[in-house]
Amino acid sequence: MGIKYHRKKRRKKVLRPISAIKENISEPMGIKLPDGLLIGVGSSAYQIEGAPFEDGKGESVIDRYCKEQPDWNEDSSNGTVACDSYHKIKEDVALLKDLGVNFYRFSISWPRIIPTGDPIDINQEGIDHYHKLIDTLLDAKIQPMVTMYHWDIPQDLQLLGGWTNKVVVDFFVEYARILFKEYGNKVKRWVTVNEPQLISQYGYGGGPQRTNISFPPGINQWLGFADYLSQHHMLLAHAHTYRLYEKEFKKAQRGLVGPVFQIFWMKPYSDTEKDREAVRRARLFEIDSMMHPLIKGDYPTEYKRIIDTRSKNEGRRISRLPSFTEEEVELLKGSFDYIGINYYTAYDVKYSENFPTPSQMKDYAAEKYVNPKAFTPGVKWLSHQPKHFRSSLKYLRDIYGDLRFFITENGCDDPSGLNDKDRINYLKDHLKQLILAINEDGCDIGGYTIWSFLDSYEWASGYKAKFGLYNVDFNDRKKPRTPKKSVEVVKEIIKTRIIPD
Repeated sequence: MGIKYHRKKRRKKVLRPISAIKENISEPMGIKLPDGLLIGVGSSAYQIEGAPFEDGKGESVIDRYCKEQPDWNEDSSNGTVACDSYHKIKEDVALLKDLGVNFYRFSISWPRIIPTGDPIDINQEGIDHYHKLIDTLLDAKIQPMVTMYHWDIPQDLQLLGGWTNKVVVDFFVEYARILFKEYGNKVKRWVTVNEPQLISQYGYGGGPQRTNISFPPGINQWLGFADYLSQHHMLLAHAHTYRLYEKEFKKAQRGLVGPVFQIFWMKPYSDTEKDREAVRRARLFEIDSMMHPLIKGDYPTEYKRIIDTRSKNEGRRISRLPSFTEEEVELLKGSFDYIGINYYTAYDVKYSENFPTPSQMKDYAAEKYVNPKAFTPGVKWLSHQPKHFRSSLKYLRDIYGDLRFFITENGCDDPSGLNDKDRINYLKDHLKQLILAINEDGCDIGGYTIWSFLDSYEWASGYKAKFGLYNVDFNDRKKPRTPKKSVEVVKEIIKTRIIPD
């Protein structure tokens, strides 16, 4: 944690320990959006599309998991129909145009393009579908921002072990090649992998802490192995994809490629050395394990030391954490044009060893708690603490230097229906803190993505969580969309470039 990371040598920064980073954050003098800051909304394929087996689409790991583990989420639901966006391109893009967004972040369903994951098995109907969506967006003067992988790996590749098998890296790069060839002249901002640390921990590492819920693919064996392998291979898949674009496509297509990482602000649960150390460890596992390889080519020394030492103490001759080859170190260094940041909430972090041995969480040795004094508008893991959004962005800049970031998700669940005042306050307050991070702290932020466009399938929350600007009536076969009060507020912000009081 005491290392200074720079991609560009424009300013010198003195690194400080996390405990020394102050939170004396002033209120903004003005509420005008910075020039050039793009505003958009986001979604992902499984959460909104439906049509899981139409027009040649293959089975995804999420399709299989929801079939075999129907009770894995709160309302035993799935995305078989979801928002039915697969059949509603014209309607949805009309809403986006009316909203006035600069861009729309969506994901392409990997098995809709390559049903089995084998790149010789290409589904032309899937290719055509996304051409139609992208063309409709461009006709509406909305820039597409395309995510290649938002957790829906083809089920046939999961039979090979999914992301725990390094061969999947090669399959992913060939999938990316197809996307670049098909859409690269139209798409100028790409996301390779969405939240690799989160899905490796939740999908391959036994699930979120203090729960018995695993995300797809639901790997509950080989804790402390499968989670590290999967995140390791997702990082390599990203880097290989970036180098492919850099070598074969960037000169002609002139687009940008980056990963998306989830970031939380974390502070000690109590004023004890154990909890302060837990915060440092939490940042190491949640942030540095992803950021450091893309800047320095390898995991942080302290991160490796913790896992290597625990592995040795368990009687192992080889660490549970895989290592990068010299060639991979060079591949990883600087393998991004920007880094996407998903930010929702802040946590209090407490020292804990109350986890299975071995496991990533045991190595992590910390638990995250929502501050009981903080307001939680909906789901209990998300609290409204907007100043910590700025704190997180400032932390990234102080630690990692002058990098280009893009806010790829920010929003909240608001269960109050069409009069979503809590969402309005959340978005306005977080945008104000974003302005401070840009104008006062010098953070380089290219855009801000509201999560989400529509109420949709929200993973372990099913359809109970309502993150959308637009309500979707899931009980109606036609899945009608209705704008919430937040739509008018967002429209006004985009139109005037001013955040209202």
